[in-house]
Amino acid sequence: MLILELAIVNVALPSMQRTLGLSAENIQWVVGGYALTFGGFLMLGGRLADVFG
Repeated sequence: MLILELAIVNVALPSMQRTLGLSAENIQWVVGGYALTFGGFLMLGGRLADVFG
């Protein structure tokens, strides 16, 4: 699931780079931040499903 989400973000990267005026180095921070945030919420959701589900 995480890989699919990252693939979707990679498709949007060129338009994000043009719109926000980011360099190639900075756009990698966007990808890393998204992956860490999404992965963290995915683990939190799994834990909550174990506890309350």
